[in-house]
Amino acid sequence: MKYMGDFADNSTIQIMFTTHAAAGGSVAPSSALESADVIIYKDNSATQKATVNGLTMTSPFDAIVGLHLLEIDTSVDTGDAGFWAVGSDYSVILSPDETVDSQTVVGALAQFSIENRSDSQTGDSFAIVNGASGSVATKAVVDAIPTTAMRGTEGANTVVPDNATIAAIAGYLDTEIAAIKAVTDAIPDGGALTALLASIASILDDTGTAGVAVSSAVRDSIAASFLDLATGVEASMSVRESLRVILAACGGKCSGADTNTPKYRNIADNKNVLDVVTDSSGNRSVVTLDIT
Repeated sequence: MKYMGDFADNSTIQIMFTTHAAAGGSVAPSSALESADVIIYKDNSATQKATVNGLTMTSPFDAIVGLHLLEIDTSVDTGDAGFWAVGSDYSVILSPDETVDSQTVVGALAQFSIENRSDSQTGDSFAIVNGASGSVATKAVVDAIPTTAMRGTEGANTVVPDNATIAAIAGYLDTEIAAIKAVTDAIPDGGALTALLASIASILDDTGTAGVAVSSAVRDSIAASFLDLATGVEASMSVRESLRVILAACGGKCSGADTNTPKYRNIADNKNVLDVVTDSSGNRSVVTLDIT
């Protein structure tokens, strides 16, 4: 017996099955099978469906020997009031008055259910919880969407909610949207967010936070900013300019010392950085700097 699935109320279930000879090959029954050859049980009851209303048997199907199609329309309640019910399981049994390969047969064809496998059947514990607002849509909210109200006259898949259902859904959505908006409103706008990110970047640079990747261009920019601070050493002399004086005085070429007018060259030897006037003892009385 195969399980056909869980169907919406008022659906049509199609069951294909075959008949076989004892040797295994497909064989036609002694005459075409009929709807009356089918027994249907509801849940675990031994009471059979009272009529064949809603049952259609095509035997053989597509003129293929041994292939048959049974269709069950669960929207047909004529003569079987209350038999098709949401939340129930059904067993379909083949018990024909015809013989197959000269043998009397009984076979369990299929099982199916009507809306008996959904979350709405789990009881009052069903709930949708909004983590942001803490609000709860209980089973009462879900129950406000009745199965029959959500089904139109065109078939089981047509959704035509009534006004009360729409109002219940809209009210719940309004509450949830308001809770989401309260969270998103706390996010800084573009300008504030940019400023915040700049502050974070500054903190990371100042603290030398491990794991923060800094490009060579950024490092060079930081170094240049430090070397060229206007008051890095003296009130009017940067670190870079001070280093030029030191390098020239300590490591650059010198000329004119014998005439008490020594000149000290830069390392590249293309300009005088210090132009000095001294007395006979070598004491400097005038110092002219070119630190550009």
